Order: sequence, then C-alpha cells, then structure tokens
Amino acid sequence: TRLSKLIRAPELSQWVVNELTASGIPSTNRMLLLNAMGDAGGQNVEPSWLKAILQTLNDSGRDASVVNEAIATLAKLPPLKSSADPGKKIATELQQTLLATANDEAIATNTRIKALSSLQGGPAKLETNLFSFLVAQLAPEQPLEIRSSAAETLAKAKLTDEQKQALASSLKNLGLSELTILLPIFQGAKGAVIGEKLVQSLLGSTAAGSLNAFRLKSLLGEFSETVQLSAKPLLDRLEQSQSEQIAKANEVAGLVASADPRRGLQVFSSQKAACTACHKAANIGGITGPHLRGVGQRRTDRDLIESIIFPNASFVQSYDTWKVLTVDSQVMTGVLVEDRPDEIVLSAGLDKTFRIPRSSIEQITRSDQSMMPSGIDKLISNQELADLIAYLKTL
Repeated sequence: TRLSKLIRAPELSQWVVNELTASGIPSTNRMLLLNAMGDAGGQNVEPSWLKAILQTLNDSGRDASVVNEAIATLAKLPPLKSSADPGKKIATELQQTLLATANDEAIATNTRIKALSSLQGGPAKLETNLFSFLVAQLAPEQPLEIRSSAAETLAKAKLTDEQKQALASSLKNLGLSELTILLPIFQGAKGAVIGEKLVQSLLGSTAAGSLNAFRLKSLLGEFSETVQLSAKPLLDRLEQSQSEQIAKANEVAGLVASADPRRGLQVFSSQKAACTACHKAANIGGITGPHLRGVGQRRTDRDLIESIIFPNASFVQSYDTWKVLTVDSQVMTGVLVEDRPDEIVLSAGLDKTFRIPRSSIEQITRSDQSMMPSGIDKLISNQELADLIAYLKTL
C-alpha cells in the first residue's frame, strides 16, 4: 500500500505510533496501521514500533482480530538491533509478551502458534505444555494451515532428546508436507530410542512412501546399525521405486568436478530449464522460489542434484505450494507471498500472481507438489545438469 511505502519517514512513523496507541481508535484502523508496518520492509525495525505493538498486545481490552494482526505483523518485521539498550530491554519484553500470548488458551490456536514462531531465532526452549500444544496441532483432524504452522514452529525450536522421542512417535499419521518439515529435526540425532521410534513411525506411515530415498538414508546414517537395519525394508522400497532417478543422480555427480559454470549460466537462463521463472540469482529472476544467493556454500553437490531430480522431496520452508478453491469453483495454485486479514496473494511464477479475497475462498490446502516442476532433468542432458550445478556452486 502507499502508506507502507511512506511509513518510514520520521514524521509519519511517529504519527503511526501515536495513532496505534491512542485510546478509542477503531479496531479496523489499528489493523490497517499494523498491516502497513508489516509491509514497510527495511533493514531493522524501529524500536518505537515494537513498543507500540507491545502496548497493543498488552492492552487488557484487546480485540482478538487486533491481537492476531499484531502477531502477524511481528512475524513480518525485520530484526531489532538489540545489542545495546534500549534494544535489549525491548527484545526481552517482546519475548516475554510473545510467550504469554502463546500460553493464553483464550486466544485462537493459529495466533498462539504465530506468537511462538515470531520468537527471535525460534523458541529457544519449549516448555512441556507448549510442546504438547504444538504436537496436538499436528493431528490429522486439525485444519491444514494449523498443522503446517505447528510443524514449522517445531522445526525451528531447540527440542530436548525427550521431546524428539515424543515427536518421533507422533509422525505415523502425518502428511508428506508436515513429515518433510519435521524430519530434519532428527538430523544428527544418535540416540537409539529416538532412532527406533522414528523408524517405527516411518514404517507405518503412508506418506513415507513418497520420501526421497537418498535423503532419508543420509538422515538415518548417524543412528546405530540396528536402527538402520530396521529401516532397510522402507529404504529398499524407496530405492527400487526411485532407481532410475538415483542412477541419474550418481552419473551427474561424477560429471560435476569437470563441469563448466559458464555453460551452466546459459542453462540457468535458457527457456528450456526456465530457472529464472521462479528463482533469482544476481538480481535476475522471479520470487516464487528461494533466492539462490549463497546456495553453493549452503548445499552440497548431491543436495543440489537431488533438489532438481526430486523437487517434491524437500521444500524450503515458507516456499510451500498452496492450492485455493474459490466459491465459484476456480482453482489457483502458488506460493503464499502475502497473508492479509482480507485477502491472500499467491505467486505462480514470473509476473504471475493471484490476489484472492478471503470472502471468496471456499477451501485452502497445502500441496504435496512443489511449484518447481518435475522432469526438468529429462529436458536437459546429464552434462547440462552438471554444468548447471557447477554454476550454482559459484553463487
């Protein structure tokens, strides 16, 4: 909105703070101001804004819709410089208020989850009651948005071994999206009990049949031989069904060392691979997929190869695909880029967005299919794919 573009001007910024904290202001006005704050961008959040939002959250007569919008705004704001006072004090107050909101059973479930996910750096430690609350939201009868938000919040938290054991036991009935989000929690875990409970859940899981064999094998690789042996029936089934892709991945991996990143840039920019339709590199490309800056340092060669050959095996959080059914039977699919009280905005590729009023939504569901299309590896040769990986490694 125009207000969000101008709101960082000092005079207007102070006016917004004054209006937000004024007594008697209508809830709709407060929500408009909060929304503009969340959309303002910038490198760091204004401390005065956080104080105003904290006051809104701590208001004893707070409106549920305003609280929800305030928490949503906090989730979108850039970080606070908290290395010195008054930043440290505000950061501490903010953490305390978010935890109090998450613990308030009178508040809507989705708002409580957003409060936890808005904690700077994720929940450093989840008390037993909050952990149990989040795990309960993973149940199949819960709305998909609730399940997804709970899974993402758990994935950001620092769980104890006891909590990992409990979580491992609850994975059996999860959908592929939630399972994919939660499995990285167990990367590096070595406890025999955690491994046994994890494998037991996966063996009984329908969704586990769609997991990527290579990544699951890597995940289980740090557990004991006994745990790995118990997972062998599942891994054998996955490897058999994915044998062709796994063989291709092995061949491409052998070509990367001698591949040419300059040719890889040509592949990246080509109409055939169409990478720039969704991904941005060097400030060129779309926003539907994650920005690729630094991807070569964050991901191994094999990870990059697998992400292209098995696009549905692992999604980057906050780039999941959503499917919306409207009251007039239209279906729109894309990555959620804006989530407002009155509308949502989906991005479906370069210069293709859907603005959908909430009043017109019949159903919204999270898709197990990535926006990145399957079969790109079939459109380009193994050498071209290796060159593409070599280029990505330079970013």
